[in-house]
Amino acid sequence: MTIDTIGTFNLNKELNGYYIPDMVEFYLLEMVLEDYNHPLHDDVSYAYQNNLAIWMDYNNAVAEVLPGFVYPPSGVVHALAAYSTIHPCTVSPGDISGIAATLYWLHLYRLYETMPPMSAFAAPFMAVPELFETADLDEDTFSNLEE
Repeated sequence: MTIDTIGTFNLNKELNGYYIPDMVEFYLLEMVLEDYNHPLHDDVSYAYQNNLAIWMDYNNAVAEVLPGFVYPPSGVVHALAAYSTIHPCTVSPGDISGIAATLYWLHLYRLYETMPPMSAFAAPFMAVPELFETADLDEDTFSNLEE
């Protein structure tokens, strides 16, 4: 499975035929991360770094149990961390909710034809509510999706 986040494939919900393209969400995340004066910079940076560490730890755990496991390119891990920061992503043993975790887990299952461990997620992912589709990042009374 290949996911092109700049193409037409979109991991977001539609509302009345509208959605926020993945590349726009990634741009907004990047904008906040690069602006040290942005009011959300510290929260977003902390959540993103937390999620990146969780994904890296997960891949290390998978490498221990799946023979022949090949680590994904760093861009994939950073994209997973970004999605986990933008969208709620809760994962507990036997329960996957969150599009990034679900798609990655299915991708591994397809590649290795065995169930990847889900209990290896060492900590909860951290999403920043102001980045959600229904939130209002720029506080102009319109949701991120409505803009």
